[in-house]
Amino acid sequence: MAPAAATIPVGDHIRSSFAGSYRRLPPISRDVLLIAALDEHSATTEILHAAELFAGRPIPHGALSPSAAAALITVSRSDVVFRHPLVRAAVIESEDAERVRAGHHALAVALERSDHRRALTHRAQAAHGTDDILATDLAAAAEECRHRAETTTAIWLMERAAGVTADPGLRGHRQLIAATWAYELGDRRTVDRLLTHARAEPLAPLDQIRAAWLAEIFTGHGTDILALHRDVQLARDSGDLELAWNVLMSIASRCYWTPPDEPTRQLLAATAQALPVAGSEYRLVFALSGIDQVSHTARILAECRRALTREVPDANALRMYAMGAVVVGDALVARTFGDEAERLLRAQGRLGLLPHVLLTRIQADWSIGHWDRARTALDEGRRLAAETNQPTWRNSARLNEARMAALTGSFEHLSQTLAEIDAEALRQGTTSFLPRVQVVRGTALVACGRYENGFDVLRRVFDPQDPLYDPRSTFPAIMFLADAAVHTGRGLLALQLIDGVRRLLGPTPPVDFRVVNAYAGAVLADSEASFLNALEGEAAHWPWVLARLRLAYGTLLRRRRRDADAVPHLQLALAGLSRMGALPWVGQAQQQLRAAGAQTSQPGVVPQQVLNAQELQIATLAATGLTNREIGTQLFLSPRTVGSHLYRIFPKLGITSRGQLTAVLNTTPED
Repeated sequence: MAPAAATIPVGDHIRSSFAGSYRRLPPISRDVLLIAALDEHSATTEILHAAELFAGRPIPHGALSPSAAAALITVSRSDVVFRHPLVRAAVIESEDAERVRAGHHALAVALERSDHRRALTHRAQAAHGTDDILATDLAAAAEECRHRAETTTAIWLMERAAGVTADPGLRGHRQLIAATWAYELGDRRTVDRLLTHARAEPLAPLDQIRAAWLAEIFTGHGTDILALHRDVQLARDSGDLELAWNVLMSIASRCYWTPPDEPTRQLLAATAQALPVAGSEYRLVFALSGIDQVSHTARILAECRRALTREVPDANALRMYAMGAVVVGDALVARTFGDEAERLLRAQGRLGLLPHVLLTRIQADWSIGHWDRARTALDEGRRLAAETNQPTWRNSARLNEARMAALTGSFEHLSQTLAEIDAEALRQGTTSFLPRVQVVRGTALVACGRYENGFDVLRRVFDPQDPLYDPRSTFPAIMFLADAAVHTGRGLLALQLIDGVRRLLGPTPPVDFRVVNAYAGAVLADSEASFLNALEGEAAHWPWVLARLRLAYGTLLRRRRRDADAVPHLQLALAGLSRMGALPWVGQAQQQLRAAGAQTSQPGVVPQQVLNAQELQIATLAATGLTNREIGTQLFLSPRTVGSHLYRIFPKLGITSRGQLTAVLNTTPED
């Protein structure tokens, strides 16, 4: 359900043409055509019924014929179809506001028994002044649409309910509710507009809290955290648990980007665990993963895994589970939630939350080894974060781009980019970026063979005495720390640093840590038994770690002059690393294979290396059989733009048709 007719700005020439034809119609034909213009979904019988109510007299047979003769519409037994949407707009613009309202009123009466939802929409557009009965009906309909994830319609209905609400405080409350929903769509302009109107009303204390929360939700900073904590308690004590959780999750998001001191973390975590959890498990996961993920890893993972056993139909809940899982270290679970959240958010057009999911899922895909997915999601996530004006997530996209550059050997300008990300994080106050930037910096140093410098850079995030210490940021650093240690003779120190993180995580560390720790243990032990145990363990499901293990194991075997045993592992490593585009390690695998006297060639065309992120995303969707229009709907592009991309993609891949895409895109890393 949406506004029955939207006025489209019509150019002077088209307006004069269509409006002139409309005005030359007989009066009764104009009445019928206006009714038809005000509801594009009405059947011919409904239009005629409403037109009788509007005109106050019977409608003669053939009343629509002059409009059809003027080529404004075509008429069938069931439908009235306008020649062009601009005809509909010109008809409405040609009438004064009073006749338009009267037309909506007639449609509301005519449709009341057959289609209450559409009738309610016309009641809203016919309203003039305040009408509390109508406002209550509109607000109830808005809530129903919200429950069905029809968010755009829900916002319109709630805003219209506010517009006909007599009580100023209730009017402001309804505007704030509509603004809350607009935030989920990433529609900052609508949020700001509704918030401005609401703040002009005498808001109740809870609505003042809601307004303050909305005012800072896009920026992630403003009110002091302890003051926000008091707002959570006030909302909880007043029985508004929805608001209490919303403000607490806003605090958690801020804590994730700018970690507070230990007493504040403990206070906030205790508050989160004291709020009623039933039905809000996803909120608890999000809150704890932002406030103090290391101390609450077991609880967060337990809630995520329980959620896997039941249906979670809400995209926002799935998003929070995905974020919680990736933060505490279960990339496989995070990807499961993230994929479903992405599907639903796309279907619902909730662009404000989509970059959160894409950029969260990227972290899981990098760790696992699905870099093709990471690349395509990164390009779109960066664009959406910019379009929806979310600077923190935009900086997150830049950090992921820098990580991609480090892993793929694109070192040019990387130092400058990392310095800019650091500076932006300091400007925004999002200090949690700093250790992550340090990890990317260390990764690049190790990737280009500067092991001494790489070890010194990486060790800082493992050292509790260092300002850059961050236990969670150590997970993607562990393999590179171990590599650097092997080349610099600091294996014992590396083991001590990694063991410090393991002790902090408790007796059951998350899978992300276990997988990279198995790699580090094998590399630092330098024994065949350690490598075989790691190869047969959880790393078997992680193509990135598996390829690195095979490279390291093959290198060990070759050093021991067992070239025949080394070559199969090195060839598998080369194939996997090539598919991912991990060029620094591709070079190492080729070097080892040459030393063993074996074939070192890579596969012919690697799509990840010849296509940019958006091209790869379009090619992947086209390979599944989607049309240009269907691809455009998913990616918010026009079919013409999709076709233009495909025209450039085919020669890059050395193919001539869509039918060849599936074969050439068969680049998913395998064992």
